[in-house]
Amino acid sequence: MPPQMSSQMPPKMHFQGSAYFAQPPAYAPLLKPIVLIKKGFSALYQLLLQVVWAELVKGKQTDGLLSALLFLLLCVCSLMVYRFGTLQQPITIAFLLIWTIDRQIALYEFRYRFRSPGSRSIIHLHGSEHWLVWDQQLPDGQHNHLKLRQTEIEQITIHRSELYGGVFDDRLGVVWQINLRLCDASELLVDEQRQVSRALDIARSLAGQLHVPIAFKQSEGQGKFAWEPIDEGMMRSSPADGLIEFSETFPKTIQVQRTAQQWQISSRWRWISGWLLIQQIGQRTGFLLFVLWMSNFMVYWGAFLHFLLIAPGESSSLFDLIGLLIPPWKWTIALELGFTLLVLLIQGARLSFEEHLLLNRNRLTFYRNTKPLAQISLDAIEATLWVKQPDPVLLIVMSDSVEGDRVIEIDGLQREIEFRAMLIALDQGRAALQAEV
Repeated sequence: MPPQMSSQMPPKMHFQGSAYFAQPPAYAPLLKPIVLIKKGFSALYQLLLQVVWAELVKGKQTDGLLSALLFLLLCVCSLMVYRFGTLQQPITIAFLLIWTIDRQIALYEFRYRFRSPGSRSIIHLHGSEHWLVWDQQLPDGQHNHLKLRQTEIEQITIHRSELYGGVFDDRLGVVWQINLRLCDASELLVDEQRQVSRALDIARSLAGQLHVPIAFKQSEGQGKFAWEPIDEGMMRSSPADGLIEFSETFPKTIQVQRTAQQWQISSRWRWISGWLLIQQIGQRTGFLLFVLWMSNFMVYWGAFLHFLLIAPGESSSLFDLIGLLIPPWKWTIALELGFTLLVLLIQGARLSFEEHLLLNRNRLTFYRNTKPLAQISLDAIEATLWVKQPDPVLLIVMSDSVEGDRVIEIDGLQREIEFRAMLIALDQGRAALQAEV
């Protein structure tokens, strides 16, 4: 963590910031029963995901009692769903339609009304030589107020945070929050931005007035803005020529090709990438697919249980069971399968990018697949770091003398170790090339 710096605040400081405040829509009370059902399904999905991932991928044994309870719950729910009969698919489609409409409304509010006064809380900072007054006004008229001494402010922090909204409390996006961090480790929110470059500009302005350092929370790196130093355990020094080499712990999915004039750092596809891609798709769209698959599976599993437990008392045969388990082809089944495949293809395309950094003695160029997205001078780089939460991202920060967007964001890697490895390779490449100049 950067050290505390103390000085005097200029007189009559004033700053106004704001933060997004997602208010529940007017129709929220009408959907409360559906929201409760969705929360129940979400909890079940998260539990099943943890159990399956622990057993199949990590090789851990699940508690026997937990497995028995999950199986019993599946059987009871399947029998109930089977009893709905022909109502199952219309109910599922109606639920997904309501959920999708609510999510799109919430996303519209977030994307297009992010700066609307009715959707934001207003934050004021008033300062004198020794005192600072923080005041937050919420859209519903409530006030939060605090007066503190200048010496209580330790630093400015930038925090990457998720925003949720809508009746179903879905994730809407990620924002960068600027906070005053106090000596007791508490924080006061002063502003919120969707672009990291804009958030850093505001943090720089506040830090200049308050004379305190800036740090990105939950970040690793060397030098300015890093919350903690990066673990360089992936590097080792070669005794033959003194060059930095990468150890066996350096991930195979990050490749480094280097010459005296150029370094190329790239993410590459490996067999482990396929497993990680499936996991990422499951995390982002898993609940939607879970509802589609599970609702149909429960119908047929419930039919099987009905045949074994209830139907023996009735006139039934093996042909009746086959008729239950082999459903007639319906347009709704085709629609669900098509929608599932479309979601998988879209998410797979979004998550399977390869990232490339090409460095020479003068410039750095960032590519996604084969498309160049940014090109900057090596001398313009002020800091490099990676932020861990909520989703990892590598940041290349340029000095405030550079015009335009002064931060390059790299978020297409799959594991934390890959972000750390690419950052280490980037720092070593910069140092090696600039030493040759």
